Amino acid sequence: MEQFRRFMRAKGFYLALAACVLAAAVSSAWAIRSITQNLIGGEESAPKEEPQWELPETPVQNPAKDVPVEPTAPPASSSVSSGSVSASGSQPPQSTPAAPTEPPASPAPAFVPPVSGQTLAGFSGDELVYSETLGDWRTHNGIDLAADAGDEVRCARAGTVSAVYEDGLWGRVVEVTADGVTFRYTGLDEVAVSAQQTVAMGDTLGTVGECVAEAALDSHLHLEVLKDGAWVDPAGYLK
Repeated sequence: MEQFRRFMRAKGFYLALAACVLAAAVSSAWAIRSITQNLIGGEESAPKEEPQWELPETPVQNPAKDVPVEPTAPPASSSVSSGSVSASGSQPPQSTPAAPTEPPASPAPAFVPPVSGQTLAGFSGDELVYSETLGDWRTHNGIDLAADAGDEVRCARAGTVSAVYEDGLWGRVVEVTADGVTFRYTGLDEVAVSAQQTVAMGDTLGTVGECVAEAALDSHLHLEVLKDGAWVDPAGYLK
């Protein structure tokens, strides 16, 4: 026992130092082991990525209908512009010129001028005008168309000759009626038609003579138009 105490007194410092070193080594090893386990355990405890949710492949119950389809462009032609040789080496077909179309037929004329002269005096309606021949004021119930004596008087519109007679003021008169409208051609010299005769537009009714009521004026044809028994402006029927 005495020997043990002497040994401890002589070697006690070194034993204590060795014990401290050993304790430090054990502590270091334990600390390293704890850190390693924490690292490993942290990796294991890390949340795993959820697997991607995939829907099962199920056939469509109601497929879409009438879905518009993009038109496909026609294949590019291998031929080049007109007059050049195509890619195959042959001349491109020449287009056939369209057949010329006939111009539309002109509408039939609505009237024929009874004489070729211009209007010398127009229709006055209810307005009074002075008559150089009779020396008074009166209405002018027709129009005066310039024409030389002996010129042909043509039928302005087709119809039926309703009357041929002599008038003391207007000379020889021919009336042509159609659809309730009567044309009175006055001051004729020779008459080429008779009553109840059907005449076409442009037919000759007679020749220009003289109107007694307008003898002071230049040679002309006095034309009147009556609709339902009333005088109307003849110019409206010669348009």
